[in-house]
Amino acid sequence: MLFNNIHNYSTNSYLYFWVIAFVIYIFNNLIIKNITTIVFFHCYFNDLLASIVFLSFLDFILYFIPYRTPIITFWQTMIIILFAGLFWEYISPFYRVNSVSDPYDLIMYFIGALIYWFPKNMIRN
Repeated sequence: MLFNNIHNYSTNSYLYFWVIAFVIYIFNNLIIKNITTIVFFHCYFNDLLASIVFLSFLDFILYFIPYRTPIITFWQTMIIILFAGLFWEYISPFYRVNSVSDPYDLIMYFIGALIYWFPKNMIRN
């Protein structure tokens, strides 16, 4: 069966994180941004959600690679987000015209990673 619990994890939990974060992202872009002028929702909330979507999708992919476990430790999570955040903030502006570097975005990526990591490890245990 495709969704066997081969790594003592559930692929469903990764998909739940991904779907919930993605639905909140859509809700933020279609509704919240239109009814509020709060800077957090316009500039930083999607960055917080991005790390949740990114890590849950990465975990989902790693689940299916033989002899490779999904992201487990706190430090693995933080290192992955550090490199992803540095890429998103300091390399992608070189080739995306509408992209700008913002160090506060890095903070949001780390907060999103914490929001992903703590519940994921409670589910795992």
